[in-house]
Amino acid sequence: MSQFVHHRSRHIRSRSRTRRAGWVAGPLAAVLLLTGCGSGTAGTAPTGVAGGSAPAVSAGSDAAGPTPLSSSALTSGAAAGSSSGSGASQSGALDSPSASTQGLQTSETSSAATSSSSEAAPGSGSTAVSGSAVVSGSAVVSGSAVVSGSAVVSGSAVVSGSAAGSSSAAGSGSAVVSGSTGATAPAGPQLDAKGCITDFDPRADYYPDQQKLEFAKNFSISYRKSYQLLTVTPPGGVAEKYVLLHCGAPKPALTGDLATAQIVTTPVRSLYSASTSHLPSLVELDQLDSLTGVASAAFVSEKQVLDRFAQHAPVEFAPTGPIDAERVVNGKPDVLVGSGFPDKSDGKMKAAGIPVLQDVDFAESDPLGRAEWIKFFAALTGTEGKAEPIFQQIVTDYRATAKVAAGAQPVQIVPGQPYQGTWYVPGGKSWNAKLFADAGGRTAWAEDTTAASIQTTFEAVFAKAARSPVWLASTTWTTEKQALAEDPRFARFAAFAAHNVWNPVKGVTKAGGNPYYELGVARPDLVLADLVAIVHPERMPNHDFTFYLKLN
Repeated sequence: MSQFVHHRSRHIRSRSRTRRAGWVAGPLAAVLLLTGCGSGTAGTAPTGVAGGSAPAVSAGSDAAGPTPLSSSALTSGAAAGSSSGSGASQSGALDSPSASTQGLQTSETSSAATSSSSEAAPGSGSTAVSGSAVVSGSAVVSGSAVVSGSAVVSGSAVVSGSAAGSSSAAGSGSAVVSGSTGATAPAGPQLDAKGCITDFDPRADYYPDQQKLEFAKNFSISYRKSYQLLTVTPPGGVAEKYVLLHCGAPKPALTGDLATAQIVTTPVRSLYSASTSHLPSLVELDQLDSLTGVASAAFVSEKQVLDRFAQHAPVEFAPTGPIDAERVVNGKPDVLVGSGFPDKSDGKMKAAGIPVLQDVDFAESDPLGRAEWIKFFAALTGTEGKAEPIFQQIVTDYRATAKVAAGAQPVQIVPGQPYQGTWYVPGGKSWNAKLFADAGGRTAWAEDTTAASIQTTFEAVFAKAARSPVWLASTTWTTEKQALAEDPRFARFAAFAAHNVWNPVKGVTKAGGNPYYELGVARPDLVLADLVAIVHPERMPNHDFTFYLKLN
């Protein structure tokens, strides 16, 4: 059995998550830069009231004039603190009279701005500033300061550390922002262009996008502040844990069963893949630049991958089947992702400092569970934010197609074909059986509780499925003549006599790359659409097949 399983991908364009930049504009031209604290996302809007009746003004709104805050001003997140993305920084509390002139001051600088994730939080009678407030330009503190649009703080403003709520005013001319005093709140995580930490902060959380799994059962992800814990459980095997360490972070003190865990520095920049079923995830996540090695390029069917290989030839580390450890060691990838089956060369590669992770998507019992392994690759490549919307669109499309077949009378299916004298049929709890059922079909083994394939004989299959009107093979046949050349007895099946035998061979390359074993793993919604059109053609007329062809 080849270690390199095949696949071609249709690209899903996911909506990118954008963070709005709010602009603070008012009669004063002081610049107040607001950035997300810690995770880089906007903080929760507080419920405090400034001055009892002063209306809140959204950032960027044109107000008739400044709104005086004469009682207590409230900010959420970290007020003041250190600069993030700004040329100037203010550390500690902004309470020195030297930072301003007494009374009303204006600045000659350009219009004030808030950066990336910061927005003015609306509220009844309150002015809320969320995120980490960084003052740049000519900021006026103890005179009249512009905060969130055109709100003016009169008197002397006192900002103490991380403001989480407001206290009572210290006088009608004094605005007080309180919370935990004395400490400067940490800025958001500082990352370079490669996504690596530049100034490690043990208090910071470096995973703002934390993935959760819905369908996959054979791997899990949990989070620490500077690393992820990836656990892969092979069928019938022992779970193996991997530490995915954010680049730039120091190696954590690992104890217990993690003391010997393989450590992968992420995001990876060079990845070797032992199965073409991995490739669609890298395409969808826009991470083909990281794909530097494959077992054999001959089995690849994905056009985008082949186009890249034409420009940047990959290292082929298993062109004849077994992994060539020397090629892997010489290539020095950040990680090698295996096809789920340990190889005798694994030890040599690990000894050379190359982590070897196993992908066992084939062991999932739900086709959506197999597709969810895109999150495995998102964890390796630092693209967690991209993976979720891509996967959710697949789930939505799969469920919509399943509804088309819902309520139809189940059609009996002949599954698979013999191989070297043994006929393999999908167990009743396998991902294949789930696809058949969702397409409005079933096999004679639907009540079986096996998740893996069942080994049986020609005679046993003929006894149970000879009269089934549909045959779904999984081999290389494209014509009935080819099938009969293997076994003339196939003509005795009702589906064969009715010329209703189908095989997932559409788009197979000259070298043998099959999109069904590549794209089909990542896109069960497309597989299901083909199956519904075969099993219940009246419900999907004029369907454009992605994988299946009827034998000529």
